[in-house]
Amino acid sequence: MTLTVTKAHAYGNDFLFVAEDDLRGADLAGLARTLCARHTGIGADGLIVYYMSGCVDGTAGDHVMISPPLVVTEPEVDEALEVLARVFG
Repeated sequence: MTLTVTKAHAYGNDFLFVAEDDLRGADLAGLARTLCARHTGIGADGLIVYYMSGCVDGTAGDHVMISPPLVVTEPEVDEALEVLARVFG
């Protein structure tokens, strides 16, 4: 599998961005753990998968979608909100 990965840094956090089109059929949780590992992967606080279907023509335009997975726990939601507050606060 070939991925185009963008790494973004802001306010002490870093995230990896990957287009959903590059991940068809991939184990997202496993891929996130592998890519985000600080010593063996690229290293990041999290993986953000973005979907291109929200644009006018499906490819052009700028947007970011942030949403938790369906298996997220309450402590994980709290942690995500704290990170977002630091980044966008």
